[in-house]
Amino acid sequence: MFMSFAVAVLLLAPNSTGTGSGLEFTKPSESYAFVHQPMEEWEAAVRAGQRPRTNVAPKDEVHRRAKTWCPAFAVENQSGEELYFLALLCRDALNWPKARAAIEQYLTDKQQPHGPEARLLLAAVEVSMSELDKSWQTLRTVLEKDPIGSEQSTMMDSLIEGEADKDEATALVWAKERYSALVDRAKSPIPNAPTISYQWVVFAGIDLVHRYYLFGKSDEAQRVLAEVNGFKEAHQSDVRGWASESLHWANMEMHPAPPIPVRKLLSNASVSELIRKGRVEVVSFFFLGCAPCMSELPALNDLQKRYRKKGVLVADVTTYEANSSVEPPTHSAIETALNKTRLKKAPDLRMVITSDEAIANYGVVGFPVVAVIDKGGRVRYMGREIDFDEGEPVSRLIRRLTDE
Repeated sequence: MFMSFAVAVLLLAPNSTGTGSGLEFTKPSESYAFVHQPMEEWEAAVRAGQRPRTNVAPKDEVHRRAKTWCPAFAVENQSGEELYFLALLCRDALNWPKARAAIEQYLTDKQQPHGPEARLLLAAVEVSMSELDKSWQTLRTVLEKDPIGSEQSTMMDSLIEGEADKDEATALVWAKERYSALVDRAKSPIPNAPTISYQWVVFAGIDLVHRYYLFGKSDEAQRVLAEVNGFKEAHQSDVRGWASESLHWANMEMHPAPPIPVRKLLSNASVSELIRKGRVEVVSFFFLGCAPCMSELPALNDLQKRYRKKGVLVADVTTYEANSSVEPPTHSAIETALNKTRLKKAPDLRMVITSDEAIANYGVVGFPVVAVIDKGGRVRYMGREIDFDEGEPVSRLIRRLTDE
């Protein structure tokens, strides 16, 4: 969380702390403001539509400055809000032990204006120190009394998924605890605690449904799914957009994948049909004007090469209508443009043009969307995850399905 502070440059001031750089600061908050000045200037230029000094955010400069200033302040000499800013400063310096010491000391104070942010910061630092159990204990406190939004939800997703890579049973327990805590808070708001939007309950429920399926607990998955569907019906103003979309896909999981007719195949290898039993399939829905779709093409290509010997089929699927911005918008011109992109970015990939109805049957209204189909022809995952590196959730699911 970036805070706006005037940068105090105190030259040889009494009781100041220096680093030999010619700059002197008396407080961690002053140093933090100086450390983040390059980032704030860069972001301000981007917001104003101006060209920043560098094409990418100056994170290296922030890290360099933080490494200089984190050692300048002792934890035991700070109190109150300055402990919080010292923790932020040392986080940017990647000095995890000192960041943790500062934030733990801050959280012992009864006055904690940054309490929710501090607990989230502590959880992140504990993850960075590979202390996942401690991090989950911290996030339990977040679940009990702090605001829940995209930052908290993403942190919990990452932590649970990280644990699943080592111990799926523990990850399932954490997913259950998260869902139960959010349901309880949504149904019975806690005095003096922020209210919980049902969209976060739905997201947590969807994750739990998926993990129950992976664990072979279909009855439990169906029970939670029915409950989550009920929350959507009762709280439609909360459960919209991505929450509603993700719930639609959760309802497809473990059910037969809708057919994808091949109107045109662009590939160096033949394929008579998609969604065929006996093989794992990864289908990415895309169109040419979609920047994230284009960026995922090399990753999909690598995925196909990595799993080809295991019989996995990876295909990019689109429609003529989705690519109607191609000039001229004829079928021939669209096919030429698609094939040119395939040969340049993903020559090992099957590129399929299908019908608009097929896309609609998968509930796709935005791109890219990825579907993973198991050997039984059932949907096992649908979502917007486009990271297919080894160890990532979708890649681990594919590896698991190939071994079933």
